[in-house]
Amino acid sequence: MDERAKQAAAMALNVMKRKDSAVESIVAMSSHAVAYELSYKDEPRKWRRLGMEGPLFLVQRAEEPRFKVVIRNQKGITDLNDMVAAGSLEVDLQDAFLMYRMHGEAVHGIWFYETSDCATFAHLLERANRGELITQTGDIP
Repeated sequence: MDERAKQAAAMALNVMKRKDSAVESIVAMSSHAVAYELSYKDEPRKWRRLGMEGPLFLVQRAEEPRFKVVIRNQKGITDLNDMVAAGSLEVDLQDAFLMYRMHGEAVHGIWFYETSDCATFAHLLERANRGELITQTGDIP
């Protein structure tokens, strides 16, 4: 990660810590993502854009739930903040889309501008779902 990206990550971490004092570290990030939700009201079911897009983060927290998916919304004032407790997710991956359902709730989809980040986030979410602590920070491998 270059110096500019490190500074941006440090600023993002500070903002997230102000909003959630349990945030410890950024596990992974992606430069741009867009949040969707699978609508069960429509037949056939359709993906509905949530109006949340911007940098995407997987953060590790000091308390339960231990992880959180965050999109720092550049299109509005509400960020995506999905808490990830061990055993709470079903994760699926299709091309540049990561989809997950939490405890039978709505299915969220995240579209990645950087398609290579999608598989990495899916892998890390599966690890978080198993309750593993993740020490990786900074660059996405």
